[in-house]
Order: sequence, then structure tokens, then C-alpha cells
Amino acid sequence: MRGYVWEEKIGGWVEYLSFPSGGDCSYPAAVPLDENRMLVSYYSQHEYLDDPGFRDMEGPCDIFLATVRTDGAPEWGRLTPGAREHLEKLGVSRSS
Repeated sequence: MRGYVWEEKIGGWVEYLSFPSGGDCSYPAAVPLDENRMLVSYYSQHEYLDDPGFRDMEGPCDIFLATVRTDGAPEWGRLTPGAREHLEKLGVSRSS
């Protein structure tokens, strides 16, 4: 499952994000949470593709929910301490 944004400078679509997906997958939805984050949901069968006897569109699927930053900054709550320290050394902070 991929998401694209229109980039006015180049006059075309640019891939913005990509989620694990495969088999029967669809019905994405996005809801703004605040000025820098959105909540994205979709369903997919990708975790079952290697199961014995799997049949596309007949097997189980799961619903996924993700918080996505719209400003390209990392989601600080998900970073390891080492990753957080590295980003801070690069001058990327929570207020960025």
C-alpha cells in the first residue's frame, strides 16, 4: 500500500509513504490528528501470503492502523535512545 503527494515544483506525484501489504488489500483511510500527524488505516493479507493453501481474497486479513508524520520528522515516542541521540546530534529536535 503506497501513498503519494502532488509535488507542484515537478508537476507530478511523488511516493510519500509505503506500508507492508499484499494479497487482498485496500480501503485506506487517513484522518488528520494535528498539524504534523495523521492516522492511517487499511486492511491487508500480506502476513498470510506464505501460509500453506493461501488463496488470495479468500483467506484471512488484518486491519492495520498507523500514526504517520506529515512533516517528515520522526515520531519521537518510537525511537530508541540511540536513534534519538543521533538525531539530536544532527540538530533534529522534538520541536522541528
